[in-house]
Parts: sequence; C-alpha cells; structure tokens
Amino acid sequence: KYNVVYQIDGVTPDDYIVPSTKTYYIDNLVTLDTLEVGTEINGYRFLGWTLPSGVTLDSNGQFTMPNKQVTITGKFEEIKYNVSYKFQGELPPNYEQYIPATHQVAPGKTVTLQPEPSDVTNYEFVGWLKEDGFIMPEEDVVVVGEWVRRIGYFYPEITVSVLPVVCSSIF
Repeated sequence: KYNVVYQIDGVTPDDYIVPSTKTYYIDNLVTLDTLEVGTEINGYRFLGWTLPSGVTLDSNGQFTMPNKQVTITGKFEEIKYNVSYKFQGELPPNYEQYIPATHQVAPGKTVTLQPEPSDVTNYEFVGWLKEDGFIMPEEDVVVVGEWVRRIGYFYPEITVSVLPVVCSSIF
C-alpha cells in the first residue's frame, strides 16, 4: 500500500481544506480530487493539480496507483483586476507616451494612482478624474485623465492720458 498526498504550492485561500492523504494498493484506480481549474475561493483562483512524472490521468480524471507514494501538488493565484489609464480633452502631441502602465490590484485593496504627467508645451494636465486611494472593486477600472490646451497669455496694455485742462476765467 502507498499514500496519495495532496499539497498546495504557495498560498492557500482561507477556508480551503487540502484533501486528506489516502492509502491505495498498487494498481488501484485513484480518482483525482474534483477541484476544477478556474474554481474561485475567497479571492483566489485554482490553477490545477500537477502529478509527478510517470503518473498520467485518463479521460475520467483517474490514474493507476504505482508502487510508490504519489504527491499531487495544487496551485492557486490571487485574483487581481486591471487598473488602466486613458486621457480625454484636447490631447498634446504624442500623448500616448504619458499614459501610465496598467497595473493589477486585488479587490478590496487600496489603489494608489500613478503620478500625474508633467505639463507639455501649450498643454496642461488637469488631473485624474478618480480619487487616489479608492478601494478596488471586483472588476477592471479605467482611470481617466484630462488635458486642456493653453491658448497663451494676454497682457493688456493700458495707457493713461491726461488731457490738459484749460481754465478760462472771466472777470
């Protein structure tokens, strides 16, 4: 008799219980635990089971017990969503170079927005239209930034003219 041992590589979601070790005789059919790839548990997604070399699953999710212990390793990944950026308004030339890179954040975590781009000649970046430090929802988020075009400055010229006062007096 040999054991089939399940283990998780890396993080294990809260409330997930690793399948218990079971003992089988050589040549018994062993059915792999039914946790399916893509199953989501408490913010984590199951990526699948890895079997040791020489152990192969059939189409029914079973394998024949070899004459040695079999350790089956599962793996989860934390579910994260994208925070991407785009601009609106009157855009400066080559504005694409100022768009921050997309990054991923887990739901419920605080999102720190990327720094605002520097102003460009004749254009001013007004800001992101979303508050910094928002809580990430369970979906992708697009943060919009707005630009305005600076037309230029107008300096009025004010001149003051004093007209001579003519006094005439009649006595």
